[in-house]
Amino acid sequence: MARAFGRRGFKVGLIARTRVRLEDLVAELAGLGVTAAAFPADIRDHESLTAALAAAESAMGPIDVLEFSPSPTGPITRAAGTTVASATAQFELHVRGAVAAVRYVLPDMRDRGNGTLLLTTGVSSMIPAPFLANVGRAMSGLRNWAHALHTELGPEGIYVGTVTIASGIVPGDGETDPDAIGPGTTRCTSSGTVPKRSSETRAPSKPSPTSRSAWRRRLTSVRGECLGTFG
Repeated sequence: MARAFGRRGFKVGLIARTRVRLEDLVAELAGLGVTAAAFPADIRDHESLTAALAAAESAMGPIDVLEFSPSPTGPITRAAGTTVASATAQFELHVRGAVAAVRYVLPDMRDRGNGTLLLTTGVSSMIPAPFLANVGRAMSGLRNWAHALHTELGPEGIYVGTVTIASGIVPGDGETDPDAIGPGTTRCTSSGTVPKRSSETRAPSKPSPTSRSAWRRRLTSVRGECLGTFG
């Protein structure tokens, strides 16, 4: 996504926990002619996250697009094995982290009357998958909030979309290559063309609820859900 936005002339601020990895990504983007900078932070630490966003804004100017896409970390539990602790850990990462980030950037977007919020989830936000139960619980809440924000903020000129990634991200593997996923997200902006929802390939009939491979056949290639009107 950073490469895709950078190719369209955006400056890119990268936020993650590992400084060395961020610096490698900044160097890679610079080699492509993209202006980028690193702002290390742990998104589960909301003060750290908002400080990183403030630093990015100070260094690079107003934040036009917020793209929030943490990788699941911590325990990933099956439905019957979900505990209060495992459910809370994923909610803290995906939902509370997103709320903290949006709360920081939204006032300025409202003042300007434009901006874009892209909140990334996995397909368990749409299709219940027993082996991703605590992650799906958090991501479905994030997706629901994105829909609500989309409805509320659209009249103010602020676009909200969800980016639903329904596979592993595998460089060089067609649809799952990062450079195949990224360009679609750049169209999900308040100034761009909003594409129709991606089609979904349905699963074979009656997949075994205990079979991970059967459920994976249901986790299809929904690249991005650029929200339009819906009822």
